[in-house]
Amino acid sequence: MNPKVSMIMAVRNKEAWIADTISSILEQTMEDWELICVLDGSTDSTEKVIRHFNDPRIKIHSTYDNRGCGVALNIATHFALADILVPTSGDDLYIKTKLEVITKYFEKFPQTDIYYGAFWRGNALGVPVKVKMPEPYEKGKLLTFVNEDHVNQFIPHGFCAYGSNVGLTVPYKENRKVGIDFPFFVDCEKQGYRFGCSDDVLGIYRIFPSQVSQASREEIWAEDKKMVEEANANPRK
Repeated sequence: MNPKVSMIMAVRNKEAWIADTISSILEQTMEDWELICVLDGSTDSTEKVIRHFNDPRIKIHSTYDNRGCGVALNIATHFALADILVPTSGDDLYIKTKLEVITKYFEKFPQTDIYYGAFWRGNALGVPVKVKMPEPYEKGKLLTFVNEDHVNQFIPHGFCAYGSNVGLTVPYKENRKVGIDFPFFVDCEKQGYRFGCSDDVLGIYRIFPSQVSQASREEIWAEDKKMVEEANANPRK
């Protein structure tokens, strides 16, 4: 029998953080899940840390070299067995009711294709700093800018979930090694998928100065801006 939820994770060199993340997953009140970890060319002991948990619900695959987060998540999607897919970071912490909240939301609102919730921003130790409440989805909002140098990335990738039909029809961009969440959601909107959100806090988004996404932020924003301009020039009919 297939699990109710498939958590998909692209992970590279997270030996210092991955144990905390998986521990928070193992504490979930909804236990009918699988965690698909795709090692994206890790050169540290990340794989060893994951295998230490020895839980049959945790499944490990590998790209064998650093092919990027998009490639790794597409591989994870290919192996996923559940009807609900939950992108999962290798360094964040999750509230124990996260999966329960997600599954109940889809049961209550079956017309929803993509769900997202609230989360705490935290420091490297996982200490909550500030809660980020979800902004209600508005059609076309993903194709606008908050200001001149940043795209309105109001859907938190690590605190969302979507139907397997979405994952199979909207692949992650494989030409970007980081910052793959915003292009994914733009493509979902362009295909007409329906978004929904709640104020339930799902976890803690831990921020590290050394993160690749932090170090490459200006480059990512420039790429996102170009992508949105192209999307606006060729709107979905």
